[in-house]
Amino acid sequence: MTASPSDAPTEEFKLLFSSQTLSDAQSIENNTILIVPSGDRFDDFRFKTRVTVFVRRDADHLRTEFSAMIGFLQSSDDEANGADLIKKVASDKEFGSEDEFPKFFTLLPDLDAYRSLVSDAQVAGAREILMKICDLVALGEFSTQSQTLRDAPNTAVFQFSLTRTAEAFF
Repeated sequence: MTASPSDAPTEEFKLLFSSQTLSDAQSIENNTILIVPSGDRFDDFRFKTRVTVFVRRDADHLRTEFSAMIGFLQSSDDEANGADLIKKVASDKEFGSEDEFPKFFTLLPDLDAYRSLVSDAQVAGAREILMKICDLVALGEFSTQSQTLRDAPNTAVFQFSLTRTAEAFF
């Protein structure tokens, strides 16, 4: 993915989390990325990492959603992580801002998910979205000195859950 300066969007995405599932990306504000726990109850070594990411940017006529896996960088592996942490922090409000959460990282489940996002959002838009959600593949390509990129593989959630189900990282 190579983006030229003329492809750069003018307004940065706002990133929010919610414990409530939405019906579609139309339900969120313009220039917003919203991460919510997926509707399934899949538990991988006690980690519920599956989330749905909703994206809306009216200037680009972009309204999309895609599946991802999420992990949080925590001081202890015993703390709530993934979808459980989103539900815990954002349980009593409609949305939680990214500042209310620990640093996090994501991975899309497979290469087709990345291709689909590029198809929906174009190259520059996909790059911006992936960087905003701290996608490890995007960080590895565009921000190789990222502390998140270095720390994520050392977490239990990454080692026990994300690596078992994400072909894209390898």
